[in-house]
Amino acid sequence: MKITKKAVGLAALALSASLVTGCGNSTDAYCNDLEATVDELGSLTGTDADSMEKAFDAISDLADDAPDEVKDEWQVLDKQMEAIDDALDEAGLEFSDLGELSTGQLPEGVTEEQLTELGEKLQNLSGDEVQEAADTISEHAKDECDVDLNAS
Repeated sequence: MKITKKAVGLAALALSASLVTGCGNSTDAYCNDLEATVDELGSLTGTDADSMEKAFDAISDLADDAPDEVKDEWQVLDKQMEAIDDALDEAGLEFSDLGELSTGQLPEGVTEEQLTELGEKLQNLSGDEVQEAADTISEHAKDECDVDLNAS
């Protein structure tokens, strides 16, 4: 499977949609963190390496601190982020390399098999499990924190 600019763009779009719709908690501190994270995640576009790394870190932090009502859903998102991070590490890539991949250039030392695995991990972001988790988290955020994660 060849990773194309369109595939990377779709993966980035799926990632940002999953991230922006994936948040929530009922405590004041968590709601405040959630609201701050939404602002940060709202700037996630394309394959901007700094934004992607910050978003991955934010999801990990929120997954650790999530209330019981959405803990499992946060773990679903965090698990997907870890899988992508692991696939990047295994291929010897950084987030900043995704831009190069989107142009169709194969970085030195990276095999097609590694790119295929990375592509599969990115595609999982648009899967039913991730979307259901994101929807549940988004609903919980609105109900418990009065934070609308779909208004960006």
